[in-house]
Amino acid sequence: MSLASAARGSDLPGVVTARMLEEMVRGYAQGLAGFKADGAPPEPDVVRTVRRRALGREWKHLARERLKDVEPSIPLGRKF
Repeated sequence: MSLASAARGSDLPGVVTARMLEEMVRGYAQGLAGFKADGAPPEPDVVRTVRRRALGREWKHLARERLKDVEPSIPLGRKF
């Protein structure tokens, strides 16, 4: 369920999160059904889209989302 937590923490719409979970459950079902000789199943479109978006991100994107001020500042208190 860490995938669900990561999806909720990201900026993805609820529909994408639901599709990710559906594909995860489908993958578990296929894995528990047994190994097939035809190889690995193809990557779902939803997973491919999210992976591409995630690989294109940089730390600057995260900083823009998380930091409120563009300029760093040190708050001054009573003793400093």
